[in-house]
Amino acid sequence: MVSQSGGILVDYMIKFWEEGVGLSLAVSIGNKAMIREIDLLEYFARDPGTDVIAFYVEGFGENEGREFVQAAAGCRKPVVVLKSGKSPGGSRAVSSHTASMAGDYEVFSAVLSQFGVIEARNEWEMIASCEVLSCFAKSINGRIGIITGSGGHGAQAVDGCFASGLAVPRLADSLQQELKERVADSIRGIASFGNPIDLTGSAVDQDFLEPKPGNRLPFTPSPSLPARGYFRPGGPVEPDLSPGGQTHDRLRAPCGTLPNAHRGVPAQPHAGGPFH
Repeated sequence: MVSQSGGILVDYMIKFWEEGVGLSLAVSIGNKAMIREIDLLEYFARDPGTDVIAFYVEGFGENEGREFVQAAAGCRKPVVVLKSGKSPGGSRAVSSHTASMAGDYEVFSAVLSQFGVIEARNEWEMIASCEVLSCFAKSINGRIGIITGSGGHGAQAVDGCFASGLAVPRLADSLQQELKERVADSIRGIASFGNPIDLTGSAVDQDFLEPKPGNRLPFTPSPSLPARGYFRPGGPVEPDLSPGGQTHDRLRAPCGTLPNAHRGVPAQPHAGGPFH
């Protein structure tokens, strides 16, 4: 990770550690007197120990922004950018902090999207983007499967996907019946399987990860549903989604848990994000 703020970098080091996301190297470049973002982008692009390259950016010098975005677009590794100085007050703070020109944020954001560079809108999106992309760097074409323990959370998840241009396709009747036969007897009569799959509040963590002994996970990889999201209100489901982890290997497709309602952390997928 590269940051124009040492304090922000320390915050991220702590938050990445709390979420179990590894850092190969953390670099604070301040006012960039000698080393710029593009120098470190080129370094991390070659570094075999780095899977995702993250930047906290306050601003660029003349022509620096164009050069950086073009280089990031050509990078074979995912590049995630969090930009501050989005408001007039924020721009003044950026200029005071690192003497950077914050520039027009709306233009910068649109250029990132145009060139396929991932923008994180806040620190939680930065962490989530880095975690997901370190495991699954390929596009999933915007089709999402949702498993939840709460109908309300499932409905909010669908709304969030729709607002971001992501599809949550209804599962075929035959697949719904197949899934119904796999879940535990205690929830078979009350769960719904249309997508979102609502396992209800009676489900326990094991129902999300292994619905019935000897059976596969509720979503198996398919072209129509290349990504899965798990919503577990009241307590997190913690499958091992790291490469080589048991759940990762058995899913063989992008999967994330979104248990953060109880932490006060909103799940905010958006166009241009890692699931798009």
